[in-house]
Amino acid sequence: MARCLSLFLSICFLSVIGIASAANLGMVAKNNIAEIEASQEAFFSLLIWTSDAEQEVLLAPKAVPENWTVVIDKNRVNVSAAGGEEIVLIDGRYVRATRVGVTAVPWGAGPGIYTILISASASKTGGDVSFVQEGVLNLTVRIAGNEVLPARGGGAQENETQKSRTEENRYLYAAVFVLIVFISFLVYKYS
Repeated sequence: MARCLSLFLSICFLSVIGIASAANLGMVAKNNIAEIEASQEAFFSLLIWTSDAEQEVLLAPKAVPENWTVVIDKNRVNVSAAGGEEIVLIDGRYVRATRVGVTAVPWGAGPGIYTILISASASKTGGDVSFVQEGVLNLTVRIAGNEVLPARGGGAQENETQKSRTEENRYLYAAVFVLIVFISFLVYKYS
């Protein structure tokens, strides 16, 4: 009886993990480098897709160089496996993707290489558990002239923050796993 209960608890836990892996958001920049003159704007084209029936994706600038303006055509995008303007080949199968434009205006920026980070996030709810999947796209703007590297608008700091969040999540998953094994052991021992 205890083994059956332990098996049941394990299956329940694994089914929750299955919901998490079903949150399926993908994105890529068709052009992640723009080479412009100092008085021009930089244009980027992003492709976003999902294998789910429909999912709302939120887009936002995560790190922008100082005094720049970044405009995203659509801050909220509904993507679905059946919709989208373009087709992307992923792992040997074709997926429909939605195109989103990004415009960067470098107010008063001198020659150099600049980095813009754009985040895309989608959430999925399964019963009492919610999962959020987030991705960050790294866009580069090269302004013609002397190749002096200016400050990058906090991009490196944001990458360090993302790495620490990922590490925190690993510790959380490990702690939850140890807790489930411990509870399963107690159920087995005292049943």
